[in-house]
Amino acid sequence: MSTVKESLLSFFSTEPARRLALIGGSLFGRLSEIRLRTDKPLLVKLNGKEYGVLNEPEAGQGILSAFPSAHADFYRPTFRDIAETVERMSRHSLYAYESALRMGYMTLPGGHRAGVAGQAVVDLSAEKGGLRTVTHIASVNLRVAHTVTGCADEILPKLFTINFSTESPVCSTEKLSSESISYSSVNFSPESPPPVFKIPPGSVFCHTLIISPPACGKTTLLRDIVRQISDAGITVGLADERSEVAGCYRGVPQNDVGLRTDVLDGCPKAEGMVMLLRAMSPQVIAVDELGGERDARARGGGRA
Repeated sequence: MSTVKESLLSFFSTEPARRLALIGGSLFGRLSEIRLRTDKPLLVKLNGKEYGVLNEPEAGQGILSAFPSAHADFYRPTFRDIAETVERMSRHSLYAYESALRMGYMTLPGGHRAGVAGQAVVDLSAEKGGLRTVTHIASVNLRVAHTVTGCADEILPKLFTINFSTESPVCSTEKLSSESISYSSVNFSPESPPPVFKIPPGSVFCHTLIISPPACGKTTLLRDIVRQISDAGITVGLADERSEVAGCYRGVPQNDVGLRTDVLDGCPKAEGMVMLLRAMSPQVIAVDELGGERDARARGGGRA
């Protein structure tokens, strides 16, 4: 069975992969982004900091160097390197990813997501115009999926309230709170599964919203909340428009989102919430990145 490192390296063309393979296993496992731009330095993000990948490091020198640097000789992928990388990421079938490319990304096995930028092809025959696909891709940003099991432990008990109603309401959730959560103290051994969260007796899940600046872990926190309440006995409907929470590949979640979670992958949130409510009888509806009036109206309809 391939390791996560081997799996990620298989997405890249020969020259980028050869250099990325020189990143040590412990460091490689902490990468959050790998970014390729045509004829620009190959960059990675590690522990929130940006590093450049060197072209040919000297003996005893690491493959990563602080970026920017006036003296470092960074490796610069060519347009051909990026084209081959995109071919590998799409399993040599870009046509199969055409609908995803309209959104500017491809979801890969393992729940990773590759954002792309290049020449936009606009369909002028569509109503109000519309993006058909992206060609001549010159930039790729691979966002490495990380599941932080247990990161919601501290906040989860605060998301339930005593139910004073005689009826059992259908609860819906979108995101989560503005509290600051530290992930550094979370320790999880694959050999010992995490304990199942116990729902407080007589309580219901609160309507919940996560708010934070970008890249602070909102989706990671949401994923663990969904997993824990699902394993605890709540049926969850997850409208995962951008495939970032469950990380579905061909409809199958690559991330653990719980035993009682039904995922509608790649569907616009407004339609997805209504479809889940009508078809799957969820007790909680979860979505990532609410935006615009349509999403807000759909959320309100789910609460009724």
